[in-house]
Amino acid sequence: MENFNLWFGGLIGFGYIYYMIAGRFSLKPKDQPFNNLFENSFFVKNLGLTVSIAIIGLWRISDDTRETLYFAPIIFLVTLRIADLISLFINDRHVIIATRWDNPPKGKKGINWIDRVLSFLIIFIPMISCGLIMNKLNFGVFIK
Repeated sequence: MENFNLWFGGLIGFGYIYYMIAGRFSLKPKDQPFNNLFENSFFVKNLGLTVSIAIIGLWRISDDTRETLYFAPIIFLVTLRIADLISLFINDRHVIIATRWDNPPKGKKGINWIDRVLSFLIIFIPMISCGLIMNKLNFGVFIK
């Protein structure tokens, strides 16, 4: 049962991130669900959803410290918002997260190295931070 709870937390935590990045079957990054997060009303609704998921994680973390995967969606939203502010400051447009199979825009308004670095960080930070939180809660038992 313990492994089921861990897999369920991972499914909810990383499933949310996967849906936001590649949720619709479109090859254009502008059609992906994460672009709706740049509208404040949709962002606030998703922030409420991810806070409720994080509260479930806080409730379940007392049983098993591996339940930190519930924090991945809220860390994703915070990372996305910070990366978007950086992209707005540098590129004067929202960040473009393009996967390997997407057709990102070309030309001056297309994807550049800043978008690639920010995309990597938007995906990597929630994954690694859950492991770091888990490590600190276990005091080095899980990851040595």
